[in-house]
Amino acid sequence: MLPWSADRDPADRKLDRLFAYLGLLDDAAPLFRAGTHVPRAGVLLPMPALIASGVLARARHVYGGIGPAFYGLRTSLVALLLMALWRIKRPEKIKECSPADLGRVLGLDRAPEVKTLRRKLRRLAAVGRAAPFGRALAERRVAARGAAIGFLYVDGHVRVYHGKHTLPKAHVAQTRICMPATTDYWVNDVAGEPLFMLTAEANAGMVRMLPPVFAEIRRPVGERRVTVAFDHGGWSPKLFQRMIAEGFDVLTYRTRTRFPGTRLVLR
Repeated sequence: MLPWSADRDPADRKLDRLFAYLGLLDDAAPLFRAGTHVPRAGVLLPMPALIASGVLARARHVYGGIGPAFYGLRTSLVALLLMALWRIKRPEKIKECSPADLGRVLGLDRAPEVKTLRRKLRRLAAVGRAAPFGRALAERRVAARGAAIGFLYVDGHVRVYHGKHTLPKAHVAQTRICMPATTDYWVNDVAGEPLFMLTAEANAGMVRMLPPVFAEIRRPVGERRVTVAFDHGGWSPKLFQRMIAEGFDVLTYRTRTRFPGTRLVLR
């Protein structure tokens, strides 16, 4: 169902907010007005690519909705995606920006506040469908870029944690110190385009994380033979034997050997 609006003035969305309060509106339709020198409006240029990626359509299919609201599922996801393009890494940072300016780019009278974004994220997390959502996106990417999926690269990225929970520490390369963090393992195709991402439990190393990564790879790619490349953190002869038995080819290297930088290719 396409979003609709009872308002005609993009700067005044009182009727839509009233309908959302009464439970008659699931999401606010974007309304734009003409203007010049609109701050941060350049972020709209990649919007066609975001829509073509299928992220909004897959989210609607997996989550359905988040209940009657002015900031519904589509609006909340678009706000989070544009925040990433604006280099706003955490919802708290949105306090430094003008809600009216950001809202104008979103097609709203004002952007959602920090507490609103956090409430939407908690509601999405409570559903527990993040994994199916990621798989749906991966399946779509495989269907669109099947030829590039025969060669995959796995890489770990440390993400600093700023929340209230107690997490193990990991070495952060940017700061060269150990901080509470999680490790995300990204799987990319031969062109460097992302396929999916897994977050390691308790910062598990690559050797421990590669088996679940392989199992996740099999979901979208099927039984085709895939070459997986990764760095020396995944060096394990037992792991190599398991990978080959499961139909994967290995491309990696080992350091601190008699021949530093030696590359190993197993097929």
